Amino acid sequence: MLVDAHCHPFDLKNIFKESEQQRKDLGVLAVASACFPEDLIINDDSILPCFGIHPQLPAIYMANNDLDIEKKLNDHIQFLRNLTKEKKIAAIGECGFDLFNAAYKETEIIQDRLFTEHLEIALQYNLPIVLHVRRAIHKIFTQTKTLSKCKSVIFHHGPALMKKRFHFCGIK
Repeated sequence: MLVDAHCHPFDLKNIFKESEQQRKDLGVLAVASACFPEDLIINDDSILPCFGIHPQLPAIYMANNDLDIEKKLNDHIQFLRNLTKEKKIAAIGECGFDLFNAAYKETEIIQDRLFTEHLEIALQYNLPIVLHVRRAIHKIFTQTKTLSKCKSVIFHHGPALMKKRFHFCGIK
């Protein structure tokens, strides 16, 4: 069995419309991360759904001059808690840290808080955690003891290697 340990089907369908059907035709099980409720896929046997707050989201809200960032992020966390209580997701994430540019660095304190909350939920419900870590591996090193208590930890790579992943699966 082939497993894509981290994907975003809702993003791919806009770029590569046939991607979902080709993935299913190949028999690939997908671990699909969502950070918005409307992107969560929970009624598909070929998808293991995940939910988390992507570390870039606070910066995106700030760039859009959103005045209610904390409320939105707290709503996301509450949605995540409800999903885990109802056993509707297979993993927590994608979450972690992104310190790639000044805008993301500006939200580092928020990213710290969100990561701690994700980690606590993953431990409480014994769920795997999917990590996004860009220019922030030092932050993960400080959490290794706690991360070692998680059911599993999945690090993923960025879209630059997407073509190689598709090529490996025979998708052109």
